[in-house]
Amino acid sequence: MTVKLKNIKVTAAFPVFAAVTYFLSGEMQKNFLWAALFASVHECAHILAIRLFGKRIQNLTFGIMGIRIGKNRISLSYKQECLTAAAGPFVNLLLAIIFYFLKSGNDFFTLPFNINLGFFIINMLPAEIFDGGRIIYNYTSLKRDEKTAKNVICIFEILTEIILAAVLIISLLTDYVNTTFVFFSCNMMVMIFSGIFFKGKAKSIFAS
Repeated sequence: MTVKLKNIKVTAAFPVFAAVTYFLSGEMQKNFLWAALFASVHECAHILAIRLFGKRIQNLTFGIMGIRIGKNRISLSYKQECLTAAAGPFVNLLLAIIFYFLKSGNDFFTLPFNINLGFFIINMLPAEIFDGGRIIYNYTSLKRDEKTAKNVICIFEILTEIILAAVLIISLLTDYVNTTFVFFSCNMMVMIFSGIFFKGKAKSIFAS
């Protein structure tokens, strides 16, 4: 489904609605609502950074793994790309630090702390579809050139795939099987694997 809101094209596929319905109707409703809130804060940080650089958002795409911000026809320098990519994880890290101190006196803040820390770690993975990868790519392009940046990020992506696969296999062999962990690990591996072979199609897109 695609709608336009003030010249911004908003797209959401059917699986998104199915996933939302599933999580809201199950025991993970509380977790999902917190995650949706902090994912929105994360994306707003990206959008704010883009707006501070005098640019406009072209489209928003809602997917199973989060929201993607499309900046078609928007030209940002490598430095601006780095700062824009870092804005989302930085906000999650800041919130995680705040909730870390708050949770010592109230268990209510434990879940917000875990979610923001998780968002920070996931989004800082060194793969181009994540903020961490975008930071590495643009910083390397700034200091060297795009060809070198592509080679560097490709190496990081392969290493990330190996590490994720190893962690997943170890967790299965030790009988530590968490459905959510397995789901996200497999999805991240597929996303990174797809990004390696379809690189360039989402060059102006940030992942959540």
